[in-house]
Amino acid sequence: PQNSNTPLFIKFKIYENDKLDPGKKSQSCKNFAGYVMFEFWLEDELLYKIQTDFIEPKSSDIKDRVECVADSFLAL
Repeated sequence: PQNSNTPLFIKFKIYENDKLDPGKKSQSCKNFAGYVMFEFWLEDELLYKIQTDFIEPKSSDIKDRVECVADSFLAL
């Protein structure tokens, strides 16, 4: 049984969009600077996974995207 002492593990990745990739199929694929992906794990169980794009070329909006992810998880 899980209790409040069971640690929650958060895995995350930040991906930069390669806008010069010839595999990009549409212009809309080039609108994003990249994305962040989060996974929330309790023991061996994936509880929640979310991906969100960031737009600013210098990644200045990543903080806002991470706050959105946290709000989304806490709303569960």
